[in-house]
Amino acid sequence: MLVCKLQIYTMSILKYLLSIFLVALLGACGGGGGSAGTPTGSQPPVVVIADLTTDVPSGLTMAAGLTQSFTITGGTAPYRATASNLQVAVATINGRALTIGSIGAGASTILVSDADGRNVSVAVTVTVVSGVALYTTAPATLTVAKDTERAYLVGGGQAEYSVVASDTRIAVPSMVGTSLVIRGVNIGSTTVIIRDSKGATVSLAVTVGGQSPTGLFTTAPSSLTVAKDSTSSYSLGGGTAPYTVTSADVRIASISSSPSSFAIFGVGIGSTQAIVRDSAGATLNIAVTVGGNSPAAFFTNAPTTLAMAAGTTAGSFELRGGVQPYTSNSTDSRIAAATVNGNFFTIVAYKKGAATIQVIDSTGATLPVAVTVDGSGAGTGNTNAASIEILASAGSLNSAPGSSVSFIVTVKDGANTAVPAQEVAFSASSGTLIGANPTPVTNANGSISSVSLTPGVDTSNRIIRVLATIGGLTKSIDIPVVGTKLTIAGPGSALSDATNLAYSVTAADSGGRPIAGAVLTLSSADLGNAAVATVTTDISGSATFAFKPQSKTYTDTLRVSGLGTSAEIKVAVSNENFSFLLPVPGAKLDVGVNQTVQVQYKVGTVGQAGKPVLFSATRGVVSPSSAVTGDNGVATVSIISTTAGPVTISAESGTARTSLTAAYVAVTPATIVLQANPGAVPPNLGGGTVNQSSLSVIVRDLAGNPVADQVVNFTAIKDGSNGTISPGTSTTDSNGAATVQFIPGALTTAANGVQIRATVQRSPTITSDAFLTVSGEALFISIGRANTLTVVDTTTYEKDFQVYVTDANGSPAANRSIVMSLQPVSFGKGALRYSTITASGSTDNLTLAWLGGNTTSCPNEDLNLDGILQAGEDRNNNGRLEPGLPAVVNPGVVTTDAFGFGKLAVRYGKNYALWTRLQLKARSLVGGTESSSITLFDLEMTIEDARSPATPANFQSPFGVDLSCTSGL
Repeated sequence: MLVCKLQIYTMSILKYLLSIFLVALLGACGGGGGSAGTPTGSQPPVVVIADLTTDVPSGLTMAAGLTQSFTITGGTAPYRATASNLQVAVATINGRALTIGSIGAGASTILVSDADGRNVSVAVTVTVVSGVALYTTAPATLTVAKDTERAYLVGGGQAEYSVVASDTRIAVPSMVGTSLVIRGVNIGSTTVIIRDSKGATVSLAVTVGGQSPTGLFTTAPSSLTVAKDSTSSYSLGGGTAPYTVTSADVRIASISSSPSSFAIFGVGIGSTQAIVRDSAGATLNIAVTVGGNSPAAFFTNAPTTLAMAAGTTAGSFELRGGVQPYTSNSTDSRIAAATVNGNFFTIVAYKKGAATIQVIDSTGATLPVAVTVDGSGAGTGNTNAASIEILASAGSLNSAPGSSVSFIVTVKDGANTAVPAQEVAFSASSGTLIGANPTPVTNANGSISSVSLTPGVDTSNRIIRVLATIGGLTKSIDIPVVGTKLTIAGPGSALSDATNLAYSVTAADSGGRPIAGAVLTLSSADLGNAAVATVTTDISGSATFAFKPQSKTYTDTLRVSGLGTSAEIKVAVSNENFSFLLPVPGAKLDVGVNQTVQVQYKVGTVGQAGKPVLFSATRGVVSPSSAVTGDNGVATVSIISTTAGPVTISAESGTARTSLTAAYVAVTPATIVLQANPGAVPPNLGGGTVNQSSLSVIVRDLAGNPVADQVVNFTAIKDGSNGTISPGTSTTDSNGAATVQFIPGALTTAANGVQIRATVQRSPTITSDAFLTVSGEALFISIGRANTLTVVDTTTYEKDFQVYVTDANGSPAANRSIVMSLQPVSFGKGALRYSTITASGSTDNLTLAWLGGNTTSCPNEDLNLDGILQAGEDRNNNGRLEPGLPAVVNPGVVTTDAFGFGKLAVRYGKNYALWTRLQLKARSLVGGTESSSITLFDLEMTIEDARSPATPANFQSPFGVDLSCTSGL
């Protein structure tokens, strides 16, 4: 099923429910007499859905450390629960069972929502049982590296807690709920004192040292099992010696250590943590499980050395003993890699060379297999390949530089089994393919995820066809390049036989950046009136042309085409001249400042008094909305907008009409938000630059408007990887956004061991930090989306997604828990219209469809994304946050299969289609490091619904039809 998309964006946390739409729809069907589509004499079925409720008592109070279970009734499954303060309480749902767990003292609100958007809130108060002395998980003596932070828990005593330092020039402590954070400022020593509300205190001796030259590491896996009464040993390195290794519960496991190693002894059956800490305060947490009997020795029937031909598979080899689960890695996964399935593993040879396969049990015991690949064989053949599948990370590609779409390509045989070691050739009709040369080879899962597409230097709107070929098999996928637009400014009326009238056209890409050197074609309904046939845009993306009206009364249409798109303006030619005096076309208008708007009505060269003029604008408020021309034929009003973005100002008097385009711009930056994606990257060995993380910022003013033309400086506050930032500065576009790249060096770091700071150059106090991890243990997550949309029922759509997770060697990461979340980005207001779709540069009618009519886009009101209405967030003063979160993702936690894949779906009401833009985030933890990936997408509608002449559920925006983002209407 094809999908119709509209670039009207939307954002976070659903407050108004789809049930409102259902009630309105049922009410519209009438009662009695039948309605359209209902046989005479029968009544349409009415489905009554009970209110969403729970049996949680009002004002629930719990002691810390407990759980209680309750039942959900009514509403529509599946349900989801969120907590406003995770340091106080958490909530989980299994079917209709709601479980609330108490964490620490304080208050939290649990919000329970159903699939249709209904919700019910529960207030929870958590108290701390008296009698427990004030304590902290921080050691009495600790070391923190300069310019780093360490976090610990505080409990017992009587909340609330406070903390001070005897010398804040050395270290600055802070309390966030029950979390203690100590930041090293300068080298030296100080005392940190924790105090509860009754005056009880705990003192910590804090030493601040220098930064670690390399990241702290250990040969122990992040999660391991030790048999009771047995010992497992591991090595230590990196960081700043000396090291300490402690057990969180010595009743479960005890630990002994030497300067460069430590041993874990299983004391009692259960689970605990081993904490590895260096003298600079860097830590590694290891999950330790102590089981029953001592495990048998870990062994395999695989040979210790193995010779293979490229493109062949060896095994399955059997694994026995040790402690499951088993995992594998390769010293060079480009040459050979292994896949573990239960008690067996197979080895796949890719190309000539040598690599060592290591199979590891959960205690860290290792079995190596030295593999030599001679380069002969079927490594590039396709005798087993029967089909190719392609998934794209996005349904379209923005035309602005820096945009990209990544692909997941899977090769299968006739039995739908993944085929490894197959060379897949990629080609594209335009744009630039990254990762396609040299020809990539499918991994052990038969997949390739290293190829991506950028728009290249061509900024035109177009379709890029990407081909994946293996032998005689070819699979294609079409990626639309979108976002480039043309804008014409100039008078909408002219005097007959007047001298040449001046018009301007501006070309901009999807990011609002000007496009220079674009050749644009001019035409008009009465050919020959345009003074030139083509124009070329200058460095500002603009070009001017002249138009000479004929000596008659008529309406002409001026059309500019190029860059895969077009724009037009109608000009009414008569002896009457109706045009704008102020503002000038293309003007940049300051947000929040009253601007003068003037039009002049003339017959011949004489201004006409007493002519009523009506004014309107697609952004802001015109006051008054009408005026009467004075003696000189001039009518004056004013306009003001509190939001940034393009605006079209229109005026009409009788049959005379004119319009101009301008742009509201925010000029005073107030906030900056920096994000790193992905948050974990492997190091670049040998001076390479393949592994990178995008550093993206958005600069806004106090009202949340994006601020353009701001120079942002990027600085590495700490970077143990010895990496680089390229370039070091960037200028925000019309969306307030700017992006640079972090390229890690050859060294690994501790979790969040890289700190990047973005600073607005002209306002150096406006900063934002992002943290990254450079680690060989990191997971790499890709998100793919289907190009189809499922109609669940008469009110609901469902969009399918898939995550693909690999480790640092490119091998699939099986049985990984990937947490999925949705956040709103923006929402649209206005109404759709039933219009004709035409191909760019063509007048051939393709079809009729519901498209954007008079619309505008507004940013998410929930500025800090916490779901709680706070001062300054309710911009339209309607008492709620918009857009809320009008969609659910299911499942919330995806477990990857043996090939590293996991499926999920996003479901939403039809009335929100085309009016909401969301961000889907996938994240997972490994070795204490969070890996994540995000993708932006619009809530779509099916082409069948878009083409139907019946008024659709999303005819009007559920967020209002007034085009001002500050209006609740």
